[in-house]
Amino acid sequence: MEDQFSLDQLISQLQTIEHLRQRLVFVKWDRDGFRSLINALQTTQQLIQDQPAYGRFNELIGKLDPLLDHYSKTHLLPQGSERKQMLTVIEALCHTAELNPEVSSLVGHTQPTMRSGKGELVVLAGEDAASWTQPLREEGFRVSHLNNVGDFKTHFAEGLPRAAIVDMDFPPGAVFASMQMVAEDRDHVGAPLIFLSERGDLAARLEAISAGGVVYCVKPVSADTLLDRLNDQLLRESARDHRVLLISDNPIDAQKITASLASLGLTTQLVTQPLETLQSMHQMEPDLILLDMDMSSLGSLDLLMGLRQLTSIADRPIITYSLHSEASRQLAVLEAGGDYLLNKSLFTSHLLPTVLHALQRRLSWSRKLAQLGRRDTLTGLFHRGHFLEQLRESVEDSHDPVAVFVITLDNLRAVEAQDIATADAVLAQSASRLRGILEAGQMAALISDATFAVLSTITERQTLLASARAIRAALEADTYAVGEQFMQLRVSIGISISQAKRRDYRELLQQAHQACSNAWVARRDRILIFDPVAEPNSEIPQHQRLLDEIREALEHQRLRLVFQPIANLRGELQDRYEVWLRIRNQDGLELLPETVFSATHRHGLGIRLDRWVIARALRLLQVRQSQGHTTTLFINISPALLHDKDFAGWLEQSLGKTQVPANGLVFEMAEDSASKHFQSLRKFLSKVQPLGCGISLDRFGNSKHSVALLKGLGVNYAKIDPYLTRDLAASPEKQRQIRELTQQLQAFQVTVVASNIEDLSALNILSACGVEYIQGFSLQQPREEMSYDFKSDLNSTLSLNRTLDLDSAVNLNTVGDEDLDSTVEVQRRTHPQS
Repeated sequence: MEDQFSLDQLISQLQTIEHLRQRLVFVKWDRDGFRSLINALQTTQQLIQDQPAYGRFNELIGKLDPLLDHYSKTHLLPQGSERKQMLTVIEALCHTAELNPEVSSLVGHTQPTMRSGKGELVVLAGEDAASWTQPLREEGFRVSHLNNVGDFKTHFAEGLPRAAIVDMDFPPGAVFASMQMVAEDRDHVGAPLIFLSERGDLAARLEAISAGGVVYCVKPVSADTLLDRLNDQLLRESARDHRVLLISDNPIDAQKITASLASLGLTTQLVTQPLETLQSMHQMEPDLILLDMDMSSLGSLDLLMGLRQLTSIADRPIITYSLHSEASRQLAVLEAGGDYLLNKSLFTSHLLPTVLHALQRRLSWSRKLAQLGRRDTLTGLFHRGHFLEQLRESVEDSHDPVAVFVITLDNLRAVEAQDIATADAVLAQSASRLRGILEAGQMAALISDATFAVLSTITERQTLLASARAIRAALEADTYAVGEQFMQLRVSIGISISQAKRRDYRELLQQAHQACSNAWVARRDRILIFDPVAEPNSEIPQHQRLLDEIREALEHQRLRLVFQPIANLRGELQDRYEVWLRIRNQDGLELLPETVFSATHRHGLGIRLDRWVIARALRLLQVRQSQGHTTTLFINISPALLHDKDFAGWLEQSLGKTQVPANGLVFEMAEDSASKHFQSLRKFLSKVQPLGCGISLDRFGNSKHSVALLKGLGVNYAKIDPYLTRDLAASPEKQRQIRELTQQLQAFQVTVVASNIEDLSALNILSACGVEYIQGFSLQQPREEMSYDFKSDLNSTLSLNRTLDLDSAVNLNTVGDEDLDSTVEVQRRTHPQS
């Protein structure tokens, strides 16, 4: 019994290790998660030491001994090669568990969970595969690119990859090798085999199926298509480890169904009283619902319709089953919101395939929606928000230098003015060329309509210049064919390299933008690396050119507003948004907001821009007021506006014309700017605050004079400096500072907002510290419309956060008992059904 008990413990520990590894890789590389991983590894090592049966496990953990000892003492995060080495060994450790017969016999349904990481892909293809292997790496797969059949067989003999991609046209013998491997041991070749070929005939497809292929793609194949097909196959595994809510008043049927689902590793909860369904649903949060349509205690069709009215399960499949499955019954079930109707007489053979299919379909849609949130649908490149997050992590959380490319398609805007469809086609083709030329360690994104950005771990200057020339050649060398039209692109490329003492990711991107703009002005090879020494020499003409661009954009109304919600963690439903200005130049390129501010914050042009934003905001508030919305807008103002002597009169007149309440406007300024312009800001506020407008300080609380400044200005809102909220779970000291700061500000009746929140794991801690309002990408990216649902969208965010983070907060002892009780009480009020 002792050996069996130890084996159970080992399985549990390996599951914990794999879960923590996935969280670190795919959610956030942070200290608290890494500390938990070290503890789990050390516990596993103690469990299996001196046991010969687990020699391979001991060998792998032994490789980590020096690293575990070092980082458990220093409390630092491994970076660079050490980080990669550690994660690779940990993945191999969990992978070994799958191949170990003794462990596998007990792992059972947990096996797919341990394999649900991205893992390794084996690619057997020629050098032309580089165009689509790079995007696979970007998605987190470890790609082993082989070019001979012998290595392919050896790789499978050494261990099972997640999947294999085989080019049937190269090298010779690839298909035969696959057939031979499948014939010898079909169970050993358990990874999905994906075949590519230039042939599209049925004979070729049948040949691939004979070789064990489950996916067949005709070349040329895009990376996005390949990723979709690959992920759909991998979802077959992850679909098994999910929760099913079974609603039935027939205990005999329910017992058989539960046993059948357990064979797939599915967790089942039975509801015998249909009126208790909502309570069970909130407790379990099922991935799929099974509903008995022959219940006597309640009308099943009515229950089905009632369930489908719940927005919280709108994407959950509902499988119904009945003794009666005639066409009219099936139609009634579909109209009521059911996805399937199974006949009880065929239940045994049809249930499991239907459940797996429904779960796989839901997972596929969830994955595609998540992908849409990170990638641009036209180009397949990452969005600006995801790129900025990756850049921030690379710059602030790593000691390794990085470089940023900003690549503008200089003449694309002229094409768009004539034909938007043509411009879109050229943009898509240029993105494909860019992805094909990128090297390992480089990631591309579309950061505005005609601007690409590339994050690179390669930082040697000559290598960067060579890479930039290769990118320029790929984008410019060949013409772009769109229908019967042909055009040639011109591009400019700016590069910036992070400095050891300066770790501001926004400044790094701004420098790349500036270098790109200077490269465009220089007109030589249109490639330039930002030089912090030489740059001041060109500051005046560059500054003037930027002012001219902004002035010209204002005259031609190439300005727009975007909005990001500010939500209340206590459930208050008033609409609050922060407003940002976006400007395009005459080439259609979006100017970097930080650059616009630096050019106009002391210039009269800043007054014109601020007035434009406020006037536009008032018109939008007027429209929303007519639609029954009570909305507050936070508007960033420049120091230049403080010297606008006519502003108060203009504002009062504008408020009167639109009939918008003045408290719908909150003027915002960063704390450091407010401190520099304290006297001017006080005079400004003495005129606008009597009208009823609010004032907010951004990036607040990182100075010993912060509270004194706030009291002197009569501030209504304070947005906590992002430094204090970053990596909050790992810093009890930051939590203490926020708690004390919040208590001080609430005593002055100042509303506290935590902005720039991009990690859901911080929400519980912020709430426990007394913070009531949050803002950031964890809620919504800035959009041109005020479309955030302050009830259901926020509840969805809090529900997801509750699953991700509450246990972590308890385990790490970062929140006191009273604060934790407060957090739970907040969630109970926000989710009264829970």
